[in-house]
Amino acid sequence: MNGIQPHLIFVHIPKTAGTSLSTAIMERMGGENMHRMGDKVGAKSYLQRNLAAVAQGVRQRPLQVPIYFGHFMAGKWARFNGWEFSPRAGCIYATMLREPLQRALSHFHFWKRTDVSGHQVWERFTREK
Repeated sequence: MNGIQPHLIFVHIPKTAGTSLSTAIMERMGGENMHRMGDKVGAKSYLQRNLAAVAQGVRQRPLQVPIYFGHFMAGKWARFNGWEFSPRAGCIYATMLREPLQRALSHFHFWKRTDVSGHQVWERFTREK
């Protein structure tokens, strides 16, 4: 990459070992090299999330640290040209997947033991039991 330090944009899908991974990255790279983000993806509507990602992709804020990690739309740190998102130059995009049934069960138990009043998903989960 022409001697330029690449940036890692890591989109954390809920219940896929994000806490363990971010802890390991911080221990290895140091906290000053990683920006943790928590956009509370499920707290906003699909349209709100996409509009925010489009706005961020158009503005193209400069990247300040080597690693961006958290729950956010991948387009937030991509380029948006009015039609589609594309990777920024010098960025590597990554995520981690988990076996779907294990992830669903983990998420179910998370919502059962956690009070996240005001969160759209938690409110529906609680209301519908």
